[in-house]
Parts: sequence; C-alpha cells; structure tokens
Amino acid sequence: PHLRLGAVTYHDPNRMRGDMMVRETLTGVHLAYTSEQPELLAECVRVAHAVLEPGADSASDAGLLSEHASYGGYVQVGWRLPVGAQRLKPYLRTERMLVDATDPSLTSSVRQDLQTLGVRYDLSDTFALKVEGAYRSPAESEATFEGLSQVSASW
Repeated sequence: PHLRLGAVTYHDPNRMRGDMMVRETLTGVHLAYTSEQPELLAECVRVAHAVLEPGADSASDAGLLSEHASYGGYVQVGWRLPVGAQRLKPYLRTERMLVDATDPSLTSSVRQDLQTLGVRYDLSDTFALKVEGAYRSPAESEATFEGLSQVSASW
C-alpha cells in the first residue's frame, strides 16, 4: 500500500531559449515507498531538445539544426523519527545530472553530482519547513557547499 510507481511526459514544441527555438520533451519515471520508516524516493528523467532554425515550423523537422539528450536522477532515503519527535524527518539524497555538452540551449556543466543532507519539520498536516545542506561537485569546476530552506504547503 505504500509503493507508488509513476511516469511523466512533457512536450513544449515552441520553447524559446535566448534567440533559439527549441522543441523540448521531458520523460521520466519515479518510484516512491512512503512508509515513513523508511521513505524511499527515486526518479530518472530524460530531457530531449531539438534545436530549430529561427522561424522554422516547430511541427516538422524542416529547419532542424541539431538534437540533444540530457539525463538526471536522484535517490532519497528518509526516516520519520519515533514518538516524541515524529514531526521530524531527516533524509539523505544523491543526485546526478549528465548534460549533453553540445546542446546550445543549456549552460549547465557536463556532469554534476549533488549530495544533500536535510531535515523536514511538519509544522502541521498542511505546512512543512525544510532545511538542507548540499555538496555540489561539477565535473569541470570547483565543488561548492550550498544551503537551502523552504516552507511548503499542501492540501
């Protein structure tokens, strides 16, 4: 009862990236096991770009300059703390992005890894606060430490 499998697809035939027209298609799959002790989340995504000549018809391949594919994914493990601290859920996440270096519509690094340690505090059934610390290691530049805080609401 706690296992969820899913898929997503998104297609934008007329995405502007700077002065370029790009057809973007995103496809992905995810797996979630949400028993809270543990919580396991995983997702893989493929982003495909077809770069077109300026003014080209995005519904056809006439004017197609190049095609590119980039990939990303993560795995996260969390654990709801026992009675007395049950509003707290610490988690650990590792991510990897593999970006097509020849894609002119992207400016990210070719490969990036990100390790995140965080804690979620449920203020109520609908509001939560997250605090994270992360270590980002791009393939072609210096690694950095990052911090993030977020307030979220869901109903």
